[in-house]
Amino acid sequence: MTTIIKGKKIKISVYFAALITVAFALSPEGYAPLGLICCILHEVGHLLCMRVVGCEVRGISFGLYGMRIDCAPSMTLSPKKEAVVALGGPLVNIILIVVGVVIKKQMLVAANSALAVFNLLPIESTDGYNILSNLLDTRFESEKIKAALRVVSAAFLFLVYCFGFLLLFKSGYNFSALAVAVYLTVKFLFQGS
Repeated sequence: MTTIIKGKKIKISVYFAALITVAFALSPEGYAPLGLICCILHEVGHLLCMRVVGCEVRGISFGLYGMRIDCAPSMTLSPKKEAVVALGGPLVNIILIVVGVVIKKQMLVAANSALAVFNLLPIESTDGYNILSNLLDTRFESEKIKAALRVVSAAFLFLVYCFGFLLLFKSGYNFSALAVAVYLTVKFLFQGS
């Protein structure tokens, strides 16, 4: 489905709709709506930072791997500005963690903690990877950075799998971290640079 809102092209894929439907169906005690709101606020953080660095947004696509924001084709951001944009989403999650602690809403803290940690992992195609890649891009050769970050991505994926198996064995039922590891692996293998 594609529509235009205020001159911006909004595209929602069938895969994204299916993913949201499954999340809502499997959500215990209504965590999915809160998680979706936290994800939307995360993306608003990216949008605000894009506006701050002067990036004109042309469209937003919701797909199988999440949300993608398209800038004007002629717009090229410096690596530092790219890092600022990548940091915008996790920064919103960190602010929401603080708000959750202050107002004593454990679900808000938990949802945003999970999003912040997930997005700050230095695994290819995450915000953490983009932040690190762009900060290193100002100091080192591009090909060396890509090679080094592929190794860093693989190492952190291994750690996420270890944590996933530990959580599964300890709880006997919680496979959420393993699902995250598989998701990140798919992104790493098929969507990464």
